[in-house]
Amino acid sequence: TQRSRKTAAVQEYDDCIPIPPMQNMLVSMGTMFLTRKLDPKDRKIVMIARFTFIGYMIIMQAFLTYARIMARMRNNRTPITITNAMADMVKTQLSSAISKQTPGGSKGQGENDMVKGLTSKLLSSESTVMEYDMKQAASARSSLLMPLLFTWVIHFKFGQVQPLFLQASSGIVSLIYSPLFQIYVLGRNLE
Repeated sequence: TQRSRKTAAVQEYDDCIPIPPMQNMLVSMGTMFLTRKLDPKDRKIVMIARFTFIGYMIIMQAFLTYARIMARMRNNRTPITITNAMADMVKTQLSSAISKQTPGGSKGQGENDMVKGLTSKLLSSESTVMEYDMKQAASARSSLLMPLLFTWVIHFKFGQVQPLFLQASSGIVSLIYSPLFQIYVLGRNLE
């Protein structure tokens, strides 16, 4: 006989894989070690460095476009609450300030709850999974601009090729460990 069981739909999430600090350092140090003896005047090396950097930028843009397309295709409208990292710190500070003002604690409890509620509403926002992923992809795209400008200034102003290789290698490592990559390429279910 089959027994029917009612189970609550419990969503299990995978942990986000963080960048191991040692690995990030080893990639940077390894890239610097391998590129330190490169001649920045050699046209062949300069062309390889430029194409490596341009390839990295194309890969990043292609992935971010892919992530946006996949987010739209999945159309996950599950509501989520995005909490600012400072919310807990502000709540704690406000709670301690209010409890210091009201020594009895009973009179200030209602005010304390009101301040916590107000802080929660101000430092958190409602969104959907799709909107959140789209915002993260747009944020990642705009965050590529400053390293791009910085690297190109160092390359063209000072004639260095090492920053092009360093930015490409560390950028690929950051891409692999990014939550969007873990969700849309590795298929992990992140919270």
